[in-house]
Amino acid sequence: MIDEPTPDLTGQRAPDATPSRATTGLRAGISAMLIGAVLVGVGVVATTSASDQPSCPDRTTAIARYDVVDGAYLASATGEPAVVINDGTVTGGTWTSNTLVSAVVVKGGPGSATTTVDPAQLAGAFDNSLLTPVDGAVPEILSVQFCGPAGRAAALGVPQTYSVTLAARTCPTYTDIIANRNRNNIQESLEDLGPNTNYGPGQVVNPAQEAAAPQDNCSPLTGWNFQWGTGITGKSPATANLSTVTGQNAVATTTASVPELDAAGNDTGRTLAGAVTYTLTADQITQASRGRLWIQGGTKALPLGDGSLSFGALRCATDNYNGDNVEYVRYPTDARHAYCFAYYVAQPPEPVSITVRKQLTERSPGGTTFDFTGDTSFIPGGAFTLRPAASGGSAEITFIRAADVAWTVGENVPDGWTLESLECTAPASGREVLVEGSTFVANLAQGDQIVCTYTNDLGPPPSTTTTTEPTTTTESTTTTESTTTTESTTTTTQPTTTTTESTTTTVAPTSTVAPTSTVAPASTVAPTTTAAGNEVAGEVVIRTEVSSDDARANSADVLAFTGGSATPVLVVGIVLLILGATLSALSWQRRRTY
Repeated sequence: MIDEPTPDLTGQRAPDATPSRATTGLRAGISAMLIGAVLVGVGVVATTSASDQPSCPDRTTAIARYDVVDGAYLASATGEPAVVINDGTVTGGTWTSNTLVSAVVVKGGPGSATTTVDPAQLAGAFDNSLLTPVDGAVPEILSVQFCGPAGRAAALGVPQTYSVTLAARTCPTYTDIIANRNRNNIQESLEDLGPNTNYGPGQVVNPAQEAAAPQDNCSPLTGWNFQWGTGITGKSPATANLSTVTGQNAVATTTASVPELDAAGNDTGRTLAGAVTYTLTADQITQASRGRLWIQGGTKALPLGDGSLSFGALRCATDNYNGDNVEYVRYPTDARHAYCFAYYVAQPPEPVSITVRKQLTERSPGGTTFDFTGDTSFIPGGAFTLRPAASGGSAEITFIRAADVAWTVGENVPDGWTLESLECTAPASGREVLVEGSTFVANLAQGDQIVCTYTNDLGPPPSTTTTTEPTTTTESTTTTESTTTTESTTTTTQPTTTTTESTTTTVAPTSTVAPTSTVAPASTVAPTTTAAGNEVAGEVVIRTEVSSDDARANSADVLAFTGGSATPVLVVGIVLLILGATLSALSWQRRRTY
């Protein structure tokens, strides 16, 4: 029997757990890839759902589209967009357009909010406030789509025929004139007007409602001028205290009567007295589409003609808001004709100037709003406010009102404040301005100018004073003198310093009679110029429809959306796919090695 040599095992590796670890890594990598794939799929589905953009409303068509990318609004179409977004954020912004916009679709999260405006506008605003909340939070805006009237050649440069009928009336008194929608201090009549407006939301100026009582007391005014403009400037004594237009444009003069036209410009078979129908030029059509076509009563040189009439009110087309002497002309959707009516009182203007000034004492901080009442302000209840911004500062407002009327102003002193004084300068006519407490009454003559200054002080806080008085005692004593209580303890006879706390209350006089002055102040009214932009104005009917899920939105009139709200899910999924693939590849390589 031959012994076989023992095998040499020194060069062989002992079994270890490496293949097992490689298998585990491979499984982990595959699992990560599967999870990543699922997340990517969910992200894609969510993004597709979030990107469903509803179509423009019926009778409108898409004209511009913006997507929000990293907080910035990017136009989806090439070239210069018809609509420009200003100051846009993920929560909202403002816009201007060179063509009429009748709807704005705001998209965010799974839903959207569609806002329609009538008449169509050239400027406006949007926000995310009506979007459907997600997990209790309002979604950020993902996109905004602008829609214009369908089938309407409203864009700039398209020839159209548009006309305006301008009518003028004289009335016995101011109260025979119906006020515009906003009763405020933009109103430029010397006295307050009659009833509130008889126009509801969305209604345009028309002859039927202008003939309502008490305006049926007014008479047609023949030979009255209106002037067109491309901007406006504020009132001043040089313009009869009326706003006027800027730019060189045509003048239209009323005639005995003209045919009464409907909104499409068709003859109704009726006539309108004291009026003129003016056909816009191509340039004026462009100005109207941009919100820059203005009209005034009278001319820039003679806003009140020969000076025998006083201004009452002016309203045009969709602009029936403030009661000043300038209004813009803008056409409702599908309209080709509009009306303007101007009203005057059959008496010469006799204006006076009343300035109310709020003055703070030097130690009083700014920032407090002071409320006033009376009848000098045309805001209902005669209310107005003044708010000095700085410590010891002032604020003021000037009213141009009619002579020979007792105008009243009173202040409601805020809590913690005192009225130090109320002083009114004396008018040049020598008439007396009555001052009683926080109220003054001014009945002035034509041309008078006064300034009444309310000086207010914020009441002082409790003060701490230190007094030194000699005291000689040999034991604890209490000494009472006047209103000061002093407690001191000494063991020797020597002067003692004691601290006394006292509270001082100052009571302001409840009534102050203002001193008078023989010098009338110069007028504080200065002409100001306002640039006429594309701001939205006039009566606009706004309706908003909210959709909580746009997944089944109509695809017509929709510009493709490129973003989504599931970006984080997509990112995590892709990262897991990459990590899983890398881990699987390394693990497979190790497994093959062993």
